Parts: sequence; structure tokens; C-alpha cells
Amino acid sequence: MATKPSYRKYNTTGAQLYYQSKYVDVVKLCNGFTATNVGGAIVRVNEAILYPGTIGTNLGDSRTFGGNEGEIYVGTIRVSFDPAGPNPAVEIIQKFYVEEEQT
Repeated sequence: MATKPSYRKYNTTGAQLYYQSKYVDVVKLCNGFTATNVGGAIVRVNEAILYPGTIGTNLGDSRTFGGNEGEIYVGTIRVSFDPAGPNPAVEIIQKFYVEEEQT
């Protein structure tokens, strides 16, 4: 008899925009997050460099920081901007597991 696969339900936060250097609050049961440079300045997210898009585009570099299935992210999300760049902006979307009683 085949066993039923075990699945965990997840959701994502809405796009969170940040315009200043800061530590971003990590949501409960976070499994990972995606950061996209949507401004004109170089941004660092957890020390990873994300370059802005080329002239005429809105989106720059993007990077996903993800865990394996079932893992919970317990780190921080640090955002900092190059002070020389114009219009600093980064978009963060976090993926989190939904607790069973929320389903």
C-alpha cells in the first residue's frame, strides 16, 4: 500500500518595500525569503550584493535565501544601501509555513 506524501502548507508575505538600511523582522515559521533590488542604488542583503537594473528597467538583481523543506530560518535579514546611489529601494518577500490550526 502506497503511503500518502507529507506536505506542509505555506504562504508568502506581501511585497515589503524598504528604502533605508535596517534589520527586517523575520516572520514566524519563515522558510526563506527573496530580495529584489527595485531602486537605483546598490543594495546588500545579508552581505550579498544586488545591483540595480540598467537604465530603463525597474528590476535589478534578485536573490532567494531559502531553506530545505521543513527548515525554519532563524537568522536576520540585514538590508544596507550604497550611500552614493540614487533612489534606494529593495523588495523583500518572505515564505513561511502555515501552522496546522490555521488551515
